[in-house]
Amino acid sequence: MLRRRVYAVRRSRFARGDASLPQTLEDLDIFDLVPFSSDIDLEHTGSGKQTYEILLKIQEQVPFASWFRWSLIDHARAQKAAEQRAISTAVPLRQLRFSTARDADIPDQALRDLEQHRVTFERNPAFHGHRRGVHRRDVEIYGLMMALNVVAELHDIAGGEPAFDKSAIIRWLRGTGHRDLRTAAVDARLAARFWHMLAVQLARLGRDAEMTAELLNLASNTDVLRHFDIDLKALGATGQAFSVSKFTADDNFRIPELTPVIRDGDDGYRALQTVIQDLRIRAGFSPVEIVQDVATLIDPAFELIAVIPELTIKPYAAAASQEDDETDVYYSGMEQEFVEIAWQEANRLPGHPRGLTAQVVPWGDLAQTVATSALPAVGGIFGTDRPWVRARLDDLVERNPGRGDGKASLVILQAKNA
Repeated sequence: MLRRRVYAVRRSRFARGDASLPQTLEDLDIFDLVPFSSDIDLEHTGSGKQTYEILLKIQEQVPFASWFRWSLIDHARAQKAAEQRAISTAVPLRQLRFSTARDADIPDQALRDLEQHRVTFERNPAFHGHRRGVHRRDVEIYGLMMALNVVAELHDIAGGEPAFDKSAIIRWLRGTGHRDLRTAAVDARLAARFWHMLAVQLARLGRDAEMTAELLNLASNTDVLRHFDIDLKALGATGQAFSVSKFTADDNFRIPELTPVIRDGDDGYRALQTVIQDLRIRAGFSPVEIVQDVATLIDPAFELIAVIPELTIKPYAAAASQEDDETDVYYSGMEQEFVEIAWQEANRLPGHPRGLTAQVVPWGDLAQTVATSALPAVGGIFGTDRPWVRARLDDLVERNPGRGDGKASLVILQAKNA
């Protein structure tokens, strides 16, 4: 059924041109094309009602599917997405399409970009001549940011910055980019798209990369992030990138704190000690019954990397309707819920990284609804010094419809050397 219904796969990550990849498409494994933390964009020819059924089949055939960021859309939404692409900035390395029903569609310019290790883009004059309905999901600068996301991905994958026209990008950002983001600042959902694309830059390159710094300056000057709980000064300290999937009916994210406090090193152990103490007291334990050495609570195969002491989790019932296509800026029919964070460590451990994971620690009522083992997490490293972790939260939020906001902590771990 998967082969019948999945119609097209668009993955610009194939653009890395890695010599270690299998030489034929038939021999490619999904993990060759899309390492952890990558987006996977899928389209199928069926109706919206079939999307969930196909998702279940994907999860049966790809055991680690829940650790990817899937976007699976039906035929109707695929047509809307194609309409948007037709007027957006042309980025050849984002125009690669792989299908189960026809030959791969790889533009000649994309092949030339691969050979020359560069990212090209071209503004589309059709953008401003198109009907307004499409623009409710977009402003023109977001096409440029997609190109910058490709630059960031290739930089991280290949270990060096690809060639691209920096001067043209800076002129665009400092020119009409200001106007576009002032427009986006009025609409929380348009502003949310800016954060998601900025987070890709921050995650892979940190805030010190030239183009990332330009985007952060632009965000500050246009106030496009004013809708959200974001501390721009905190980004300067950690360069952290925080992504969550669902937007809520009250125009916010499922987890509203987009620059949460991150405690690492010895500070991380102290933070975990405080979290455990608070939780045990809330559960009715007396202070003398509290475990004093929090390290004894951690599986001896792991060591603590960092702790996010407190996150707010909004319940499933607060999700914005996915049926309202005019406000669905992501074109995604998926119901997955996740949180992903990347940051610059203040206290890097020797030999790090060796593969990261995490434990979601729900508080109060949330802790009564789901075993934390049901919340899979995976992590790794961007570049040489930017750890990232992604955790699924589906069970935590879907089993709490109608309840108030909940709280949780995120404990980030790595495997010890053998």
